[in-house]
Amino acid sequence: MFDAILSLQPFVPPSPDIANAAAKNKYALNLLGQVLAKAIMPPLEEADYTNDRVDLLFHLIEGGLAPSVIGALPSLIRVRHDVETRLVDLVNNLDRLAESKQEVLARVRSRVPSYEARSLRRASDEYGNVRTRKFFREALTAAGAHAD
Repeated sequence: MFDAILSLQPFVPPSPDIANAAAKNKYALNLLGQVLAKAIMPPLEEADYTNDRVDLLFHLIEGGLAPSVIGALPSLIRVRHDVETRLVDLVNNLDRLAESKQEVLARVRSRVPSYEARSLRRASDEYGNVRTRKFFREALTAAGAHAD
């Protein structure tokens, strides 16, 4: 199931879209992060999170197909701490994302309380540009996370 989700391809609605398939597809993709976070990823073990799977997970976010997958990243980071740098890199490179920058930032900000504050702050300080470090510092402070 995990691999099937990771291999999702963009949906091209029929023309004319009589059944409103495009809207239904968008709705389903918005739920994808919750499905991954609550049903698919919890029983997975560290060995299940191969580099290829992590790359595909981030591709769903970075390509704009399923930005809701950001909601599943805390489950991944609990097992693969090295992925925090990918999250920082995602925020560093917002200009290259296909999705709305503000929507991505809002999703990341809403998930900050789920991350280990000290590790996220370290990754942000070490790998983030000035804007990214400021974003994570403010998000961690707003979440009440103290990582000093």
